[in-house]
Amino acid sequence: MNFIQAWRNGPGPESIRDYFVLMLKGVCMGVADIIPGVSGGTMAFITGIYDNLIDSIRSFNGKFIKSLLKFDIIGAVAEAHLKFLLPLLFGIVVAMVSMARVIHTLLESHPVQVWSLFFGLIAASILVVGKRVGEVSVKNILSGVFGAVFSFFLVGLIPVTTPDTLWFVFICASISICAMILPGISGAFILLLLGKYEFITGAIRNPATLENGAILLAFVCGCAFGISLFSRVLHFLLEE
Repeated sequence: MNFIQAWRNGPGPESIRDYFVLMLKGVCMGVADIIPGVSGGTMAFITGIYDNLIDSIRSFNGKFIKSLLKFDIIGAVAEAHLKFLLPLLFGIVVAMVSMARVIHTLLESHPVQVWSLFFGLIAASILVVGKRVGEVSVKNILSGVFGAVFSFFLVGLIPVTTPDTLWFVFICASISICAMILPGISGAFILLLLGKYEFITGAIRNPATLENGAILLAFVCGCAFGISLFSRVLHFLLEE
């Protein structure tokens, strides 16, 4: 098996149109992820790629790491769902880099319209998630009430002042990325509570400097660490 075959055999888009659509879904997730209160996981749910996203993240498993350590690039590509993840990540990154300043400007000049748009998207996601619940039971109702109370408590928290060190950026990234892939919980809002939202978005808006590059590298490493652990827990909970 060569590199091209390993790539084609993986799950993901088959045509140029499919690649483009997947990138657009990534753009939707990226825009949502930079807005406090809106979840990229919610966008993944609405666009119908949530299960594929979790499975693709889980594909970076022990076999993938062993292949990399052996410099077996073809084996690593065959194991990971790169065919799905790379177009999606491309859309997310493009949206976060290009739209960070635009979204901030729109929130300042047209806050009601922007928040109304995302409120509508979140409200629509309730129907999407509701279809996954199935039968109405006491356990499901209690879970919903717990989620609502937890969200209400979370929104009421006050942002704290935290250090700007790289190790703390790593920790914040590990925590916020878990929220970003959960429908209904905003990773950007978690960053806001941890006092790192403006710090990170500032680095995204101007990534060319050495200092901001180090910040973004620590953030990416933290995201990779957090999501690799949490995706397995989330997959188990969704299955059970």
